[in-house]
Amino acid sequence: LVALPTNAGKTLIAAELIARILLQQTSRKALFLTPTGALARQQHAVLLRELEGVVHEGGDIIGRLGLIVGKRNSFEGSALDMESESFGRCQCAVATPDILVRALMHAELRLEDVALLVIDEAHNEAGDHPYSVLMDFFYK
Repeated sequence: LVALPTNAGKTLIAAELIARILLQQTSRKALFLTPTGALARQQHAVLLRELEGVVHEGGDIIGRLGLIVGKRNSFEGSALDMESESFGRCQCAVATPDILVRALMHAELRLEDVALLVIDEAHNEAGDHPYSVLMDFFYK
């Protein structure tokens, strides 16, 4: 758990952890969750910059970093945006929590396949927010 003020380096810490996981794990995934698609796009760009040049025997880590965004609280198959990828096509994904919940509910991904879960803006976890749904259903 990392709790730091804004612009104190939380994303850089996450990038370092993601790089370590991706260099050590060949089959399990690293997921970086953000509450909105806009923030997911921003964090994806930061991770692309921070992970540039990190090389694994299977190739560049950048080639295994995906962006998966959707509509908040939409758990149907139509929630993915055109720019999105699937969890199966990337080893590290920046995603919104509603998309992760949908993928888990439809067995597109299992938590056993996740080596690292980064939850950005975790203070949003309350009520029926997808972070709450994720914790209530998949971590009990």
